[in-house]
Amino acid sequence: MGCASACSADSAERRQWIESLLARLPLRQAAVIRLRFYGDLPFDAVARSVGCSVPTVKSRFRYGIQKIRKLLDREAGTK
Repeated sequence: MGCASACSADSAERRQWIESLLARLPLRQAAVIRLRFYGDLPFDAVARSVGCSVPTVKSRFRYGIQKIRKLLDREAGTK
């Protein structure tokens, strides 16, 4: 298997793992994180996209990232 195939498989696995984490968040938090990272949108564009204020988007983003960190900490503690 060449690097392109292995790298593509790794990327697909990583994306699936990230999506499994995002699926455990409230929908609004997950949507903001997806738009920010996958869409590469600044917070003001994310706010326009979801129809709320920039401070609300930032708090959803922050709380979502905090929840993901807690999930990762729990997973690391069980291994």
